[in-house]
Amino acid sequence: MGSSENTASATEASSAVPSVSTVNTDTLTTPEANAEQLRNALVDQIKAAGHARTTPVEVALRTVPRHLFVPDTPLVDAYDNSPVNVKYDPEGTSISCASQPAVVALMLDQLEARPGERILELGAGTGYNAALIGHIVGPSGHVTTIDVDDDLVEGARAHLAGVGATNVEALTRDGALGHAEGAPYDRIIATVGAHGIPHA
Repeated sequence: MGSSENTASATEASSAVPSVSTVNTDTLTTPEANAEQLRNALVDQIKAAGHARTTPVEVALRTVPRHLFVPDTPLVDAYDNSPVNVKYDPEGTSISCASQPAVVALMLDQLEARPGERILELGAGTGYNAALIGHIVGPSGHVTTIDVDDDLVEGARAHLAGVGATNVEALTRDGALGHAEGAPYDRIIATVGAHGIPHA
């Protein structure tokens, strides 16, 4: 037995194994690919329930990556049709969350925002809803989202910057007082608990 036999058998064996260039890369998974699949499955579920009725709302939900607004949440949970709690009071009660996606879709359907409009959102939360609205109003529109909690506003700003939402600003303000400096607004949406709605 010489070394030439070993070389020949090694060559024959290696020719039966596919080379790296023949690997089908379409089947490889990445966190972003998984996020997109989960996001689309969630939107399909929301649509089946009768929400995200308009194309702009559906496209925004399919485009804006919710998981980047709840970075400490497992990917599967970020795309579950459930709220994601992000802040708690000292007793452990949730005081801020990323709202349930079906509720978000319902509210966006009712908001009927259009490209180029100026929107005021009361309750910045994670910034996700503002990013969705920003996607709907497009680059010629503008969204101002306000919240009383500095830490939530800072988090929302970071999340919005992370997804490139340049037409959305997050400010620390009391939603009960609004933000007259940014007026006029075409529409106002409250994503927080409200004790009452003032008359127009």
